[in-house]
Amino acid sequence: MLSHSTQHKPKLSNPLKIIDLYDNYLPEDGEDTIGINYSDRIFDINIKFRSKYTELAEEIILRFHNASSFIVVPFPGQNLFDEDMGNSYLSSLIQYQHSELIEETEIYRILGFKHKHYRIFFLSQNKAIYVIATSVEVIEVK
Repeated sequence: MLSHSTQHKPKLSNPLKIIDLYDNYLPEDGEDTIGINYSDRIFDINIKFRSKYTELAEEIILRFHNASSFIVVPFPGQNLFDEDMGNSYLSSLIQYQHSELIEETEIYRILGFKHKHYRIFFLSQNKAIYVIATSVEVIEVK
C-alpha cells in the first residue's frame, strides 16, 4: 500500500465560481438535506433548505448534463485531489478550469464532449461532491 505522501493526486487548478449558494439561496445555517440521483447521464443534486426570508421549505436542483463521473466524500476529510482552493470558495459551486483527471483519462477524449470538473461543499451535511460533466444548471423547484 502506498503512503499518502507518495500517491499521485490529480491536480485541480484555476477555480471559477459558478454560483455561491449562500449568497443566492441558503440561510446561514446551510442546507437541511441533500439527495443525489443519476440517470441517463444526468446527475442531480437536490438541495432542501429553509428560505432565508419566510422559513418555508424550499428546494433547488443542481443538474449536471452528460455527467460521466461523480464522487461524494466526507468534508472535512482526506482530499483526493491536489486542489487550488481558498476559503472564499467554500460555499460555492466551482468549476476547475484545469483538471489533470480529465486530461489524463482517455475516455473523455473518446466521448467527444467538452467535460468540465465541478466541485461543491455542503457545509451542514459535511460532504464534498465532485462531478465531471459538460454543463450545469440551477433549477428552482416551485
